[in-house]
Amino acid sequence: QYNCFEPKDLENLDKYFDLRMIRKNEFFLKENDAVKEIGFIVQGSIKQYRVHDNNYHVVYLLTEAQMSSSNISWFYRKQSDQNAVCVEDTLLLVINHDGIRKLVMEHPVFLKFFADLTAEVCMFFEARMTSFQMMDAQKRYEDLLKNSPDLFNRFSLQDIANYIGIKPETLS
Repeated sequence: QYNCFEPKDLENLDKYFDLRMIRKNEFFLKENDAVKEIGFIVQGSIKQYRVHDNNYHVVYLLTEAQMSSSNISWFYRKQSDQNAVCVEDTLLLVINHDGIRKLVMEHPVFLKFFADLTAEVCMFFEARMTSFQMMDAQKRYEDLLKNSPDLFNRFSLQDIANYIGIKPETLS
């Protein structure tokens, strides 16, 4: 997915990243915690959600090669308004602010990687916002089924329904 690396760029990354296994139903991120790390999913899946006025809102359904963090909290170093729970046993490459700073100083190619990653997150948010403005629930469902069919095998229908903004019984 990211073709900016030479093999030498990927050597000795263990001094910047930690490999962490998080079991099913355990949290990578909890609401009100300070966000000090981001995690890249090597294997497994994470449901990221927030609770507002006693309503549950799925923000992300994440799988391999995707990143989990509360983006605003990460950038502004504030408390998270989200939870990230592992839906399966999940293996993450985890890095903190200091690790990223050192990584890009010692391996400048990673500055492009993180810039590309930030752009990807922005494009995702714009596409998601547009889908809620321009598509009805049926079209959002069809779009998710077409573009991310694997999610239907890895997440509950209740979570998928919440993610696309419909009632779970509509998917049953």
